Amino acid sequence: GSDDPAERLAFATKLDSRTHEIQDRAIVLQHFYEDRVAALERYVSFCVMLHAMASRCSRPWFRHPWDVARSQSNLRVATTASPVSASDAHNDDDTMLAETRTKLQANAVKLRRIASHL
Repeated sequence: GSDDPAERLAFATKLDSRTHEIQDRAIVLQHFYEDRVAALERYVSFCVMLHAMASRCSRPWFRHPWDVARSQSNLRVATTASPVSASDAHNDDDTMLAETRTKLQANAVKLRRIASHL
């Protein structure tokens, strides 16, 4: 369909009266759909997109990944008590650094092997 109002009006003038009545009744349903259902669909799609973005950002490089459902504890915002204590988070950081160092060393060995074959 065209978005040109002149073409839409030209099409509407060719319709018979019964079709106009049906179209007039459908307008209420269309408004309800656009106001309620479509708005809910847009909201849900926004939430899904935001969650996907948050879950992707919850696994940063060289840092211990965190649970998105408990992400406020990683923000260090002065609000209510955190479900994860600071000492636990610090211990997790140390573990993550050790794991990252091990992975980097393993990757360096692999790269050396590949480079030696070139």
